[in-house]
Amino acid sequence: MDVQQKIQSIQAAIDTIYQKFSDIALRRAAITMRNSIEKRVHEKSKRADGGTFGEYSKNKLPVYYFENMGSRKVKFTKEEKKTGVSYADFRKKLGKKNKNKNFELTGDMWKDFGLKELKANEFTLASTTEASQKILDINSDREKINIIKSNPEEEKQATEEIETWLFDIIKKAIE
Repeated sequence: MDVQQKIQSIQAAIDTIYQKFSDIALRRAAITMRNSIEKRVHEKSKRADGGTFGEYSKNKLPVYYFENMGSRKVKFTKEEKKTGVSYADFRKKLGKKNKNKNFELTGDMWKDFGLKELKANEFTLASTTEASQKILDINSDREKINIIKSNPEEEKQATEEIETWLFDIIKKAIE
């Protein structure tokens, strides 16, 4: 490759970065951050500050509170129908995590969590539906913390995703 071709290749890389930064690099960063947040909250029950989310309630409620909850029908014993069942025990019956909160019952909130808005130099992660956003807001209010707030490690991973995309484009141009 001669000098002129190299200059054209570098200019093409600059043009690609300029034209596609928001659409590709920020979208990749958002997806990386979204997946990291979900993994931390859903699988590990960890807040952005490193603490653990609260435990599911052990207070007993009448079983009718749980009759239309979850993704499948749950059978209650005669004793449970008489004395009630806690939300933690209800989750256990569903085969769900039932100690520290991971904010997943039907999976809808996490399914709808993602890239809400993409601007020139920024992105917003939130629920992509109004119904799931309400659930996310209620859970955040209960915990007194934004449950989908990113932590420094997740932000670093998102930044690294942008850097990888940029370096790949530049590397192809100068090779």
